Amino acid sequence: ISIETSIETNDGRWFTVRIMPYRTLDDHIDGVVITFTDITSGKIAEDKLTESEMRFRTIFQESPMGIALIDSLTGQIYEVNSMFAKIAGRTMEEMVKINWMSITHPDDIQGDTDKMMLLNAGKIDGFRMEKRYLHQDGTAVWINMTIAPVKVEDKTHPRHLCMIEDITDRKLAEEALQKSKGSL
Repeated sequence: ISIETSIETNDGRWFTVRIMPYRTLDDHIDGVVITFTDITSGKIAEDKLTESEMRFRTIFQESPMGIALIDSLTGQIYEVNSMFAKIAGRTMEEMVKINWMSITHPDDIQGDTDKMMLLNAGKIDGFRMEKRYLHQDGTAVWINMTIAPVKVEDKTHPRHLCMIEDITDRKLAEEALQKSKGSL
C-alpha cells in the first residue's frame, strides 16, 4: 500500500509526497521509497482558478441587474440570479423549471424570437430590446433586456446571457406624459 499526500513548505512551495514500500526480489518489504514531486505551479494555478470562480459567482449573484444563463435553442433557463427572479416575479426554484417564452408577454414573443433566430444563425452578435414579462398574477413588468452569446464547447447546445433591468416606472411615466400631451 502506498500513501500520498500534499504538503506545503515554509517558503510556500507545494509537493506531493508519495511513500511506497520497497520490495526485494523475493517480495519482502525491506524499506520505503519516498518521492517528492514539486506541484507549486499547479497549486498556484488551481488557487487562481478558484479565486476567479468565486469572484465570478459573487458578481453573478450580487449584481443589481437580473442575469440568467439560457439555452439559445429551447429557451430553458439554466441558471439565474435572485434579481432576475425578483423582476420576473418568480422564485429561484420556479425560474429553473421554465423557459423565457413562458414569462414573456404574448405580444413580445415574436420580436424576441426573430432576434434569437438571427443570433443563433450568427447574423448578429447580441441584441437589446424592451419587452414585458408577466408575473403569475398577470401584472406586466417592462424590462430592458440585453442578450449576449456565451462561448460553449458543445455547439449543439448554444447558450446566452440574458441581462435585464426593470424599467416599468420609466414606461409608466412615458405613458402618462403621452396621455397628458393628448389631453391638451
